[in-house]
Order: sequence, then C-alpha cells, then structure tokens
Amino acid sequence: MKTPLLHEAFLKHALRSPDAPALLWSDGTMTYGTLERRSAVLADRLLAAGVGRGDLVGVCVGRGPALPTALLAVMRAGAAWVPLDPSYPQDRLEYMLDDSGVSLVIADESSARRLPAGVRVLDPEGADESAPAALPSVGRGDLAYVIYTSGSTGRPKGVLVEHGSVAATIAGMRAEWGVGAGERVLQFAPSSFDASVLETGVALTGGAALVLADADSVVPGPGLVDLMDRLAVTFTLLPPSVVAALPDAELPALRTLVCGGEALPAEIVARWGRGRRVFNAYGPTEISIVATTGEVSGSGTPDIGRPLPGVRIDLLDKEGLPVPPGEVGELVVSGAGVTRGYLGRPALTAERYVPTGNGRAYRTGDLARRLPDGRYAYAGRADHQVKIRGFRVEPGEIAEVLRAHPAVSDSVVVARGTVLVGYVSAPDTPVHPADLRAWCARTLPAHMVPSTVVVLPALPLTPSGKVDRRALPSPYRSGVSSGDEPATPTEQAVAALMSELLGGTPAGATDDFFQLGGHSLLVGRLAARIRGDLGTDIPLSHLFHHATPRKIAALVDGGASLDEGEAVPEVPPMRHADRSRPIPLSFPQERVWFLEQLSPLNEAYRMQATLTLRGPLDMTALRAALTELVRRHEILRTAFREVDGVPAQCPVEMDAITVDVPLVDLTALSEDERECAWEELTAKEQATPFDVEKPPLARWVVARDAPDSHRLLHVEHHLVHDGWSFAVFVKELTALYSVFAEGAVAPPEPRFQFADLAAWQRSWLDGPVMDRYIGHWAKALDGAPAALELPTDRPRPPEFTFRGDVVRLTLDPDEYHRLRERAREFGVTLYSTMLTAFAALLSRYADQTDFVLGVGVANRRLAEAERLIGMMVNTVPLRVRLDGDPTFRQLLEQVHGTAVEGYTWQDVPLQKLVKALAPTRDLSRNPLFSAMFSFHDSAVPDLDFAGLRGEVFMGHNGSAKADLNIVAIPRAEQRVGKRPSSEDDSLTIIWEYATDLFDAGTMRSMVAAYRDLLRAALDEPDLPVSRFPLTSAAPAPAAGAASAGPTVVELVERHIAEHPDRTALSAGPESVTYRELGARADLLAEALARQGAGPGRPAALRLPPGTDLVAALLAAARTGIPARVLAPGTEPSAQSSAEPPAAEALVTEALTRPGGDFGPGKRNGGGHRPAGSDVLALVGRDEITHAALTGAVAALDSLGFGAGHVPQTAEADSSLFLLEVWTTLARGGTLVLTGAPAPSPAALAALLAGRREPFSALLLPDTTVNTLLAHHREALGHGADAVLAIGADTDPAALREPVGARLATGFGTPGLPLALYRPHDGEPGPAAVVVPVGLPVPGVAAAVLDGYGEPLPAGVPGELHLARGAGARFAPTGHRARHSAAGGFEILGAIGVWPTVSGFRVAPYETRTRLTSHRGIAEAAVVSADGELHAYLVPHSGAVLPDDGELVDFLAESLPDYQIPARFVAVPTLPARATRLTAPRPATRP
Repeated sequence: MKTPLLHEAFLKHALRSPDAPALLWSDGTMTYGTLERRSAVLADRLLAAGVGRGDLVGVCVGRGPALPTALLAVMRAGAAWVPLDPSYPQDRLEYMLDDSGVSLVIADESSARRLPAGVRVLDPEGADESAPAALPSVGRGDLAYVIYTSGSTGRPKGVLVEHGSVAATIAGMRAEWGVGAGERVLQFAPSSFDASVLETGVALTGGAALVLADADSVVPGPGLVDLMDRLAVTFTLLPPSVVAALPDAELPALRTLVCGGEALPAEIVARWGRGRRVFNAYGPTEISIVATTGEVSGSGTPDIGRPLPGVRIDLLDKEGLPVPPGEVGELVVSGAGVTRGYLGRPALTAERYVPTGNGRAYRTGDLARRLPDGRYAYAGRADHQVKIRGFRVEPGEIAEVLRAHPAVSDSVVVARGTVLVGYVSAPDTPVHPADLRAWCARTLPAHMVPSTVVVLPALPLTPSGKVDRRALPSPYRSGVSSGDEPATPTEQAVAALMSELLGGTPAGATDDFFQLGGHSLLVGRLAARIRGDLGTDIPLSHLFHHATPRKIAALVDGGASLDEGEAVPEVPPMRHADRSRPIPLSFPQERVWFLEQLSPLNEAYRMQATLTLRGPLDMTALRAALTELVRRHEILRTAFREVDGVPAQCPVEMDAITVDVPLVDLTALSEDERECAWEELTAKEQATPFDVEKPPLARWVVARDAPDSHRLLHVEHHLVHDGWSFAVFVKELTALYSVFAEGAVAPPEPRFQFADLAAWQRSWLDGPVMDRYIGHWAKALDGAPAALELPTDRPRPPEFTFRGDVVRLTLDPDEYHRLRERAREFGVTLYSTMLTAFAALLSRYADQTDFVLGVGVANRRLAEAERLIGMMVNTVPLRVRLDGDPTFRQLLEQVHGTAVEGYTWQDVPLQKLVKALAPTRDLSRNPLFSAMFSFHDSAVPDLDFAGLRGEVFMGHNGSAKADLNIVAIPRAEQRVGKRPSSEDDSLTIIWEYATDLFDAGTMRSMVAAYRDLLRAALDEPDLPVSRFPLTSAAPAPAAGAASAGPTVVELVERHIAEHPDRTALSAGPESVTYRELGARADLLAEALARQGAGPGRPAALRLPPGTDLVAALLAAARTGIPARVLAPGTEPSAQSSAEPPAAEALVTEALTRPGGDFGPGKRNGGGHRPAGSDVLALVGRDEITHAALTGAVAALDSLGFGAGHVPQTAEADSSLFLLEVWTTLARGGTLVLTGAPAPSPAALAALLAGRREPFSALLLPDTTVNTLLAHHREALGHGADAVLAIGADTDPAALREPVGARLATGFGTPGLPLALYRPHDGEPGPAAVVVPVGLPVPGVAAAVLDGYGEPLPAGVPGELHLARGAGARFAPTGHRARHSAAGGFEILGAIGVWPTVSGFRVAPYETRTRLTSHRGIAEAAVVSADGELHAYLVPHSGAVLPDDGELVDFLAESLPDYQIPARFVAVPTLPARATRLTAPRPATRP
C-alpha cells in the first residue's frame, strides 16, 4: 500500500473527523473541517490566478493559521511552495524570489510590505468563495516544496523536495514517534526551516492538533514553557540549544520530546527525560528532513538512532569505499527521502547526489560510526559546515558577505561551539567589529550574523597559503598592543608569567590581564608567582587596579606596600612540616572535622562527581593511575585521629593502603534499567559514610554502559577535597592514565604535601598576625545585621539540618559570551558581575539594604600550593550595602571593591573570625552569613586523553551548607589558555538550597529572577537595582466585569418588586417584609431630604442597629446619597473625603417616626440609577462604592454561601455591618438583627446553640472565629451552615480539626469590606502558620509591591495593594503580605519596621500557631514589645495553663530560640485585636 501524500492524509482525517481540532493557538481553534474548506478555497483562488501543476508559489506569512492553510492550498492546487520567512532581510528575500522564479506569493498584509515591487500577492484571507468540485491530482514525483539552505559559495541554494520523498519521511517519523489523534504538536520552527514541514506534517497527517506559537512565545524561555503548559502540548521537536535555554518546568502533558538540528548533550536528556520519551533525530534538508532517529537516555552521549523505514545508510571513506566496522566514515543516505537536487545547480547536484545500485544517494558531509547494536553515533563534519541553533550554516556564505565590505580584504568564519565568529583582515582601513556585524545583518538572517568579529592585520596562513584555522586567536581575548613590547627585564618577567597563566596568550606591556582572559582566581596565582619568582608580595587589591605588566613591574621595582595600618601581613615561604610531631589539620579541615564529629552520617561533606569516558578504556591502566595518585598525594592516604585530644593528620604508608576500583557491567540492561541501576549505585556510594581513621577517604567505581562507554564515579570526603583539589585530581588522573596506557612521561612529583601546607598555615596565622586579620574583619563587619532575612516557604527549624537540593541553570552560549563581554566593558571580572547581580537579587527578596554574603576563596596564595590536593578552601564574609538606592553600575563598583579587599584578606580562618566576633548565635542558620556564592574558575582539564574523551558532571549529595549556596561553573574561565572548544560555551549555575526552608518551585522562580535581573543589568546598568522587574511578578489585572451587572441597590429593588412578602428583616418579635422595607425607605428618604442630605452632603445616621437603620441605608442609596452610620455619642463629620468641606446631614431616631403605617407609598428618588463607582457608604475616611459590595455578593455566591437567614454580628458603624446588610438583602435573604452592642463571642455562641435551624451564613472577624473554634466549636457547627472569617489572623491550628460548618476566609479594608476570599479546602499542613485569604473578589485587583512600587514574585513579602475596577490605580492597604505559589494571598501583619529579637526578624504568627497546637492552650496572641516577644494565653475551659518551662521546651522542638517568647501571661479572653492588649505585664520566662 502506497503512503498517502501529505494533503491526501490530511483530507482523510478531515473527512473522518471534521469537528476534531486541527489548529490551536492562544486565542483560537480551527477544526479539520474548517481547515479543509479554507485550504480548498485558497487552492481554487490559486488556480484562478493561473497557477498550474508544478509551478512554484511563494508563501510569506507570519506565524498563525494562515501558514498551514497556505501550504495545504498550494499542494491541493498541484503546485509547490517556496517558504519566504518575513523576518529575513529584504535582500535575501529578493534573491530567493529571483533565483526560484516565483512570481506569485501568498502573503498577509504586513508580510507583503517586505516583498519587492512587481511581485503578485495573494492575500490568504481573501473573499470566501465556494470550493471547486475537484482539484488537480498530484503525483509522487511532483514537487512539494523548494526550501533554501545556506550555501558555501556565498549564496543560499534551493533544495527540490518531491511529494513522495517527504510523505515517506513524515509517515516513518510519525510511526517511530507515535504521533496520532489526540496528540498536540507544537509548531515551533520558522517556515524557512524544514522542521516546520515535519511539525505540520506529523500533526495534520496523523489527526493530531497543531499548536501554533506566536512570535513572542517561540523565544526560548518562560513564555515558551507557559505556552506548552497552557495548551497542553504533548509532542514537540526542538533544537537542543533551545531546550537547554528553557527554565525547569513539569509540563505534565508533554509525552514526547524530539531533538534535532545539532548535537544533543546527555545533560539535556537527563534533565528533560524523566517521565517522557526523548528522541534524537538526524537529517539534512537534502534527504527530506530526517534520515535516522532513536530514543535516547541520559547515559553517555546520545547517538542518532537507526535509519527510518526505506532509508539506507552507508559509511564511506574519502575514496568512496565502506569503512571497517566501528570506524568513522562519511554518512551517505539513499532510499526513501532523498530529494531531487538543487534548483538551477546541476554541477552541485551531480557532486552531492551520487548514483548507486539502488538509485541515487546523498553525500551529507557528516561523519559517523556504526555502533554494535546497529545505531549510529554522530562524529562531526567532514567540511566546515556547522549547525547554529538548529540551522545549517555554511560559514563560507557569511565570509563572502564580510569580504564584500569595503574595508575587508579577506575573511573566514568559524564556529566556536555554537557561536559564529568572523575573522577579517583589514590592513588599510580601520573598521569596528560592531560595524561589520551590522553589515552582515543587512543581508543575512539573524542566526547567520556572527556573534563576534575579530579584526586582524592579516589572517594567519599555512605553508600552502590556506587560512590556518588553528592559529586564529581566541575571539574573547585581546591581542598584544602593537609596538608595545615589554621594555624592562621586570616587565618581560611579568609578561611571561601572565602569558604562562593564560595558556600562552601573548601579553604586551600595556595589556590588561583581565582583558586577556584573566579572572579572580588566576590573579591569585599571578600574585603567588610574582611572590615566588620576583620576591615581591603585591596585595591582590593592587593587582586588580594595576593589571598590566608595566604597572605591575613598577610596583615590583619600586616596592609594593600599603599604609602600615592596612597592610596585609606578609606571607612567609612554605617549609616542610616537622614529621616528628603530630601534623595539625588546616583551618578549613578543622571546621569539617568538627562537623563530622557532630554528625558522622551527614552527607553534606561527601562530594560526588562522574567522569563519562568514551573510547576503549583500559581498566588496568585506570586502576594503576588511581593507585599512583594515592601514592603521590599523601593526603589521600591520611587518617584523621585525635592525638592528645587534638585532631591530627596521620599519613599511612602505601603498603597499608588498598585501592579498589570495581567494574559494574550494565551492558545487558535496557536504557531505562541501566539508568535505574546507575542511580542506585551512586545513591549507595553517596550514602556510605567514610571512616576518617581508615584511608583512603576517596573511592571509585566504574560502570560499563557499552563496550566503549563508561562512567567513573568519584566520591571523596571533604577533609581531602575542595574545588581546586578536584581540578588537580582530574589533571593528574588523565596524565597518569596516559603513562600506564601509552607509556607517556609521568608528571613531576609534588615538591610538598598537603600536610606541609597545613602546618605552614598554622605556623604563621597566629598571635599578632591573626590579631591583624581579626581586626580588619571586625572593622568591616561592624554594625552589620545579624542575618540575611530571606522569605521562606516554611518556618525555620530549631537547628540547621543540612537537608538540601539543587536547581541547575545553564546559560545560553550567547548569553554567557555577552556576560563576559559586558564585564570587560564594566572593567571588572565576570565573578564580580555575577556576584553583584546575586546580591541585588537577595536585597530585593529580603528587603534589606545591608547584609553579609559568604564567598568561597581558594586560599592558596603560594605557588607551591597549586599542585596539592586537600581541603584548603575558605569562606570569607563580604558586606553588601545598598544605601542611597544605587544603580547596578554603582553597586557593581562597590561589590567589586569589597570582593577585591576580601580576596586580599582571605587568609583569616572562618571559625577563628566567628569566635572572635561572637555574633548572636542562631542554630537554625550559619553564623555571619546564611547565603553563599562560589565561583569555580580553577582550571579543570578537558577529558581528552589516551584515546578517551568525555565530560565531568558534578553530582549533588542531597545536602545544603547554607540557606542558599550558589556555585557558578564558568567553563571558559576554567579553560583559559586552551584551544577554543564548544565547552567554552558552558556556564552552569548550581543553585543549592535548604529544603527545610524552600520549595523547589520557589527556587526555580528565584533562579529565573536571577537570570532576568542579570540580563536587565547588562541592558540598563544605570538603572537603580530597586527598579529591575523580578520574574513572574506582574500585578494581577483588575476584573472589570463586576460593574456590568446590577448594583446591590438594584438587586434589593428587584426583590422588593418580585418577592414583596418575603421577610427582609427580623428583629426579635418584629419582622419586616421587602415591601415594608421599601415603604419605610420611601418615608425616610423624605426625612433625609428635610435634613438637607443630597449631592455634596452625605447623610449621618445616628440610629440603633434596627429596622429603621437598614431602611435609612436603603433610602440614602435610592437617592444617591452616601450614608455614614454613627456610633452612639459621635458627631457627624465636618468633611467628606470625596466632596468639598460640608457638614453631614444628621438623621436621628426622632426623625424616623412618621406617625403612620408603612403601606405602599410614593417612591422618592426612584429615577436614580447608581453606577458601580458611585459611593454608597462612608466608614471613617474611607468610601465604599456600589461595585465594592456587588463584588462581595458575587464572591459569596461563588462560595456557595446561602442568604436565607444571616445574623447581624458587627457594630453598626463598621464596614462589616454594611457587608452583612447589603450582601444579605441583595441576595433576597433575611437579616437577623441582634441589636447593640454586637454580641460577644460567648453571647453569639449561646445564640447559635439555641437555633432550631442553623443560620445560612455568618460573616465574622477572624478573632471571633478563633474564639468560637477554641471554646464553642460544637455551637458553631450546630448554629451555622457556613462561616466567613474576615481578617488575616485566623489560626491554622484551630482548623486542623473538623469545624462542622463550611468555612471560608477573606480579607477586607474599610473601603473594601471583602477584597479577597477563598474557601477553606482541607486541613492546613503541619507547616502552615498563616491561613491564606485567597484571591480578589470580582472587580478588585491585588498585588504585592515593594517600597518602590515594584511588583514582587510569589513568596516575597511586600505591602498588599488593592485596586477597585478596571484601570484603577493600586492603593496601599498598610498590610504586609505575600502572593503564594498557589495563586492566593497571605497576610503577614502590619507594614512597617520588621519586629526583631536579638537582631533576627521574628514572625509572631509562627509562634502563635505553635502555641495553639499545644493541648492546654485554646487561644494565643503573640506581640513584639521592647525587643522581645510576649505571649498572652487563654486556657481551655476548666484547664490550667502549662508552666513556662514546659512551654519553652514545647516551642524549642520546632522554633528557633528567638521565636520563643520572653514572657507568658494567662488572660481570660483576648480582645478583638491582639495589639490592643492591656493585660498586666507578663513575667519573664526562666
């Protein structure tokens, strides 16, 4: 059976399932039936325009339904389409039109403007005509489309793709990937890329829905993830570089991810493969999109799978002969999918399409080797063609464009990883690289514009006269200043040291070390080398500011010193340790030893890394290399024991050491089984503790995945490890393996051992030297806050547990390179730039302008320490201050200076500093700092040795060393001085966090915020950091629909008219129907008029809370007069907040006695129809509009709250009273009036207990609900169907048992009696300390803003702002709140200065919730007073409060010490608001 052509397969599904969705996009859907009709109409219009079989028709439309409609129409008309991307430069579009001979283009209005004059345009949205009865037939050999690819000669070339070829490929891919009806396929690729044909084809030929992304959503980032999540995409094809740029997301609907267009890293598969299938796909345009595909896992480098059905793969050598099994050869593809050739290029077609016994084959120019299981492994290009972001690019085409520039004599373009770099020779005319990039952008698509252009006097040539590509300089380092050679012996010596550290990069006398590629770690090594070779100790701060050989030489020759008061103590030379005495631990080792003794099973100080190794592995050589490593480095065979009560290093002779390297064979397992076995293996090794008295404190296991694919697991204790040490380990392992596998020359033995370094450190960091260090840091940290107060998802535990997890982020290559370039422009290091952005982020999250960060330093100031393995890394506290709202540039200058100073004084042992400064201790966090930033830029060698290649993956041990511990791994900085490689594109950020405090979703959001802040800082460095927008922090839009319906007054009038005899008010024996209520309001309207109430003069109602008061409220509302209810004894306000000064019209009880009955009377003011924005009532200085109460009515309806009988429980002069009145009457209910004063909780409980039928709803303050739940839960459940607790203080502990009634929570202000609301949906979790108050009611918008009015992300506290109605401005509420990840709001107290105890921020609500969970406490209020927490406690009825000691012990089980009250006092009841407590001063707790 022949495979149907693309449009034929589509028509079958359109006939079978016309109502099934064919196209989906953000705001629309198109069914198969509609798409069939539209494409048929457009095909008929094409025929009417003269298009015939085999003609070429251009398609130039933007993203949206017009594109698939146009492609189907062209095929159904018997023609072939030529995709013309409207985003392409006009010159390129003109060339493609001219080269293809296209004269008719389907183009929408905006795209048509991009086309040259003279081209006929057919609008795809033309008049809808009836489709013809029949359309032309199409053969398998007819052209389907002509698509242009990059050309090596400087011009793109059109590939002729036939219907039969693309149909066979699409059918094969659909079968391999399992795409069918019910799937949702993302249309991501641009129309100029043949992957767009794949996406459209597999969807519409399989009955699936094609999800159309708009131009904004296809940018790799949160927008694309949001689209995929929102539209439930199940299948997508994306280039690996796009996948790598996506933020972590669950995407539960996504079942299949296909990667193609460029090499697929294993890291992406591991990151995105869990819970879904991942395929790798390979194929150039010339074989109809894809030739091979296969499912892959995260182990080793993914292969490219097997050929599709009907496709044949041959691997040939340069002579065209098959290569031996396992050898690399050129991929030659034949069979189904091979295209016709190149349009108008017969010679090129003959060169690339070669005859075979089975027809024709295409020589791809790609290299591969066949694996034993029949799959193929990609091995690169045989020529210079590259893939950039999934697009095939001929660098020669770009070089031709550069050569056309008037100033350029020659050019070559190469790929550095996934970045294009242009090199030009411009010997006569100066030209700026930016001008050359702009020149390219005029004629080339964006993906073909070089990221960087390097201008040279001449291109380097080989002896044969060709460009020597290996000699091209790194694009990221500056060249030597012309004619500026080092002039003195000292300049020459310094320049030579710089060049050596930079891997051979020449250094001129005026070249800046950092501009040449140096960074903060290398400058430390430079200082050590200057000290060792030139005998001068130059402070690091001087080297940061005097970074050229000439300036450094002047310091050496003239003597480098600071003022004596600030001079860093001079470092003595290293000496061998006295082995006749116990060898001490280094200071960092001592810190690890102490923690090990406290918790031997803690995994925080066990490090794990994996080295993937591809190629033939010699296990004998590997074991020998590891054994030799242990012999050479004494620290690896050192036991750690106490000697005379002091920990000491005790080296063990090699004869007593056994180095075991087991081999675990996983080759017989499937990919999934292999990954599970690997994960079990790594987890077991990580969980197995070391005995620190039995070396080696490192172990290794090798797993074999395939004959030539292995993974080496490396686990070691932090007593023998730090980041620098690991780089030394990898470097020596590769060198020693080469010694045993190939007979290479062994590296020299270390001159010193780590024991020498530890003893040396102890010998000089003591006495007056240590005092100077402590004095410096004491001055730097004087007055610093006790802690960085990051907002957490849960309360802090009493002690830090080290439980942790990580979020990983890999920056885009372009993003990484731009970051490095901008750092150079700022005149600082990449480290300082990233650290500053991190500090700015922390300031925004914590709402602090002064805090301390911990930063890791290598702590190896001597050159002799560079080759030693062992724990030497130190952490120093850097103080960050953002006084005066600095710009990013200003903050960067400050942080860079602080970091330089910190590096200069880095020798101080952290534990000595903590002991000397004696900060207030909090066992729930680290002393001095709770957030850390590390920059791993120490040199880590490439894994390319003795026939093996691979990568290093740093595993995580499931721990956290601080609240936040951020590690940046910049691969280009690690590879300074090495030949450019794709590894230079990698900057990975490991975001480690304490899982006791933070949720993974919160951390993913914070990582995204860091990335976006970093981007914004590079774009606008002169913007204050307080103004940078934070990710996902946009204010919620106002729901403007609330005012469209009837107002509350109109709803009441409707009930008066439709249900006149229904009871509206009940007051003891008296009841008032809705008819009677309306009549009373008519009479009272006359009383209002007599008192002068009217426009500009509100009514002041001094009436008891009875039927007349309610009628007066209705009377005022009917006539459009705002009303204020006065408490007994108060006078009317002299001024309305909405009108010019005017006395309010006073209405008293005497005026409400008309002396007649309340029969039907003449309506007063019946013609007034209020608007939603009109003021209905006044409370204090606040206005309550009609819309505010209309939204509350809608909220109660959505909660399912009935309005049958609702009691009045609030004081009459409160906004809650108005809420009770209007929401009950507007919904046709009966308001039960209880009189004045409002009932106490006990009286209310008695009322509830005596009800025969429960009240439909209670609207109560939160504190009243707390009291009822604590003392009268049974009465509440008996007497009410539903309860709305309004306020921020509902006690979560009180909700952990069944309430007996439907419960909801809400929040309001005087002007918005109900602004936020949510149903109580289940028992609060054990970590809950506040009860969320939900989402805005209709017509209200809510946002959490910082002090500068900028929105904050979920979980970050700020001030709650509310807006009433669409377009209204946000107004502050005076309440601190946060937006929860689930979408609701949580109120955290009054805005203002955070309450603190012992310098730590406290959350009284956390302590209150813990107290009320005690069995002996019914209610609690915790307030901050005089730098302490005071607790006021109400016992259960008939119970006695526990004593203070028991309470302290109880709280200490779950709270830090500063959260425990200093005073406890028993009170019989709590007032309505805890802040009004007037109880006797409580006694201090013991």
